[in-house]
Amino acid sequence: FADQILPLMGLVKISDEEMAILYPQEDMTELSGRFPLANWVLTCSEGRVEVWKNGLQLCVQQFEPVANVIDSSAAGDAFIATYIAATLTGSDLPSALQQAHAVAAQVVSYKGSIVPLNLENILV
Repeated sequence: FADQILPLMGLVKISDEEMAILYPQEDMTELSGRFPLANWVLTCSEGRVEVWKNGLQLCVQQFEPVANVIDSSAAGDAFIATYIAATLTGSDLPSALQQAHAVAAQVVSYKGSIVPLNLENILV
């Protein structure tokens, strides 16, 4: 299914754990080159985030791990939603990733997927 829909995608968020399961024989250079229309956002378990397009790494950011993770079930959704909002409102890639990380860090600090957020100084 993924190989049928990925050629149509403009944005794909994938974790390193998902990559290992879904595409164990490919790295991001190969995968983003095979589906060149999409911007690929790769989140890594050690706090690194990479943005790829058409086989090229456009940005890499390293973040400190969140100290008090309570529930990570909505973290990816919060991250990518914030990233989209930030890029659509003109943020460059490093700023968009920073904003996305800041929101996701708040989300994982609560139980459940509907949480109170403090967006002051995050979405600029």
